[in-house]
Amino acid sequence: MDNKIKKKMFLAGGVTLILSIGCLLVETGSRNVSTVERNGYGKGERQETYKVTVGDILKNESLDIEVGEEEYTVEEIRRVFKRTMDQLEKIVLADNKSADHVESNLNFIGEMPDVPIRIVWETDRSEIINAQGEIQEENLSKEGEQVEIKGCLSYGEEECMYVMNVMVYPKTLSKKEKVLTEIQNKVRSSDRKSKNKSAMHLPDEVGGEKIIWKKTTDYTFLYILVLGGVCTVAIYTREKEEKKKREKQRREQMIIDYPEIISQLSLLIGSGMTIKNAWKKILFHYENRKKKEVRFAYEEIYCAMREMQGGMTESESYERFGKRCGISSYMKLGTTLSQNVRKGAKGLTELLEKETKEALETRKQRAKQYGEKAGTKLLLPMSMMLIVVLVIVIVPAFLSISI
Repeated sequence: MDNKIKKKMFLAGGVTLILSIGCLLVETGSRNVSTVERNGYGKGERQETYKVTVGDILKNESLDIEVGEEEYTVEEIRRVFKRTMDQLEKIVLADNKSADHVESNLNFIGEMPDVPIRIVWETDRSEIINAQGEIQEENLSKEGEQVEIKGCLSYGEEECMYVMNVMVYPKTLSKKEKVLTEIQNKVRSSDRKSKNKSAMHLPDEVGGEKIIWKKTTDYTFLYILVLGGVCTVAIYTREKEEKKKREKQRREQMIIDYPEIISQLSLLIGSGMTIKNAWKKILFHYENRKKKEVRFAYEEIYCAMREMQGGMTESESYERFGKRCGISSYMKLGTTLSQNVRKGAKGLTELLEKETKEALETRKQRAKQYGEKAGTKLLLPMSMMLIVVLVIVIVPAFLSISI
């Protein structure tokens, strides 16, 4: 990890720790109080916990107290009632423009916004407007119906009555709404007539015009298509990531095995064996290990040996071995062995010994890098443990302090 990033991480951790300790000191510090803030009008009571000390009888004993909300005086609530009634007509009428011509449902609110006043509504003609402010269309006449509305405003024991008269008329329908209403009426009539049958017949015409019925599509197929597409993309992405992970593991394993393979080749060829026989000897030792764990580099050696046994030239098999491995060190080894077979170049043993030393040195460097990475990964859990230890030590000390 970059040193700059480490510094930022430790700085952020230090600031967090300092702020946490500061907040803890503020919250746990002993403060003498003589008043308690009430909740505002209509906000309800609140509960507070205090530490109480009474001479030698009580020492910092926890005590829960309940504090009621702030309440209006009689004069204040009367002024609030008056302001509320000035606003009620507009609120109750809702979408209706005037109390002299009401077509849509009224808004019978149970509480006034911003003030703790409750309202209970009733009407003198519930068959026209019920207690919820809903208009009963089937009971209306074209000439309109007058309805008296009463709202009882209450706050504690104080009450006030609000009275309002409205004229209710059937809703003015557009041509489209009239047709839809007529269709609904025909459907209800057909439903009543066919109660004893297994199916209901839909009306064929309305106002002299033919009705064409089509069942709506619920688009379930679209949801399935989208869900399937998301799953497909997720599976593809997961497989791609898994493939990358496998490739990375294969590469890491082959790099780790390279010093071992090159040292075996150097030793066997140096003892007088041909390259092919050394290849076979390495595979012979691998057969016992294969039962416990598959090693990708040795599998590629086995594949190259099968190619030779199948009739491919030895030099071509070594070159193909290096290309399949896809790692520069193996490609270099495959090219070196291939050239030695074709040209019979001398000094192969020395070259392999030199390569063995370099591979072992590289392996040491990689082991060192892995150790540094492991140490960096431990920074976060170690920092968290440090914070926990500090809290365990510091918090009890501050809690025991009393001023």
